[in-house]
Amino acid sequence: MPGENWDFTATQSITLADVEFDGAMRKVLMQAPKNGLFYVLDRATGELLAADKIATANWASHVDMKTGRPVETGLADYEQQPRIVFPSPAGAHIWQPQAWHVPLRPGIWNGGVLATAGNLVFQGTGSGYLHAYHAPSGVRLKSIRTGTGIIGAPMSYAVDSEQYIAVMAGWGGGSMGAFEEDTAVQAYVNDGRILAFKLGGGPVPLPPPRQALPQ
Repeated sequence: MPGENWDFTATQSITLADVEFDGAMRKVLMQAPKNGLFYVLDRATGELLAADKIATANWASHVDMKTGRPVETGLADYEQQPRIVFPSPAGAHIWQPQAWHVPLRPGIWNGGVLATAGNLVFQGTGSGYLHAYHAPSGVRLKSIRTGTGIIGAPMSYAVDSEQYIAVMAGWGGGSMGAFEEDTAVQAYVNDGRILAFKLGGGPVPLPPPRQALPQ
C-alpha cells in the first residue's frame, strides 16, 4: 500500500483455485490483505482479474485495473488533520488463512482455516471449539469443544496412513486485552497447548476452570 501509511500489510495467505471467470475456467490466485480489497489474479499470466472491496474502505475509491494500483480518495490522509480510517490497522482481514465462507458469531478473533482435499474445512474459534465444515455447502459437520480459545490455523498430517488434524490452542496475540463474554478465556485457564484429532479419538480434556476474581 502507498507508503504503508495505515499498516495495510499484505502478508496474508494466498489461495490457489480453479474458478470460472467470464465464462472460462481460470487458474487463479486469491488474496484478501488488510486493506479491505479482495484480489484475484491469473496465476499463469499474472493478469489482475478483480480487486473488489469486501469491507468499508474509505482510503481508496477503486483499483486501476490497468496498473493494479489503488486510487486514493484523500479521505484517510491524516498528515494535516485527524481522520477516521477504514479499515483500521487491524485490517478487514488479518493474518488468518482463508477458504470460501460461513456466518460466524460476532467477534474480533477466531482461528484461520484449513481446507483439505477431502472437501473438509476446519476452523478453531475464540469460544473454544474446533469446527469441521463440508466445503461445497458450508454445512457444519462436527463441533468439538476444547475449552481453549483458538486463533491459530489447523494443520493435517498422517502417521502410518492415519490422518490427524492438529492445532495450537491458546488465546493471545493482538486481541489479548479484548474479548467477548463467550470466549473460552473467560471460563477456563488459558494455558497454551497442542490438540490433535483423529477419527475415533477420545474426548478433549477441558482446562481447569478459571477462578472468579474477588469482588
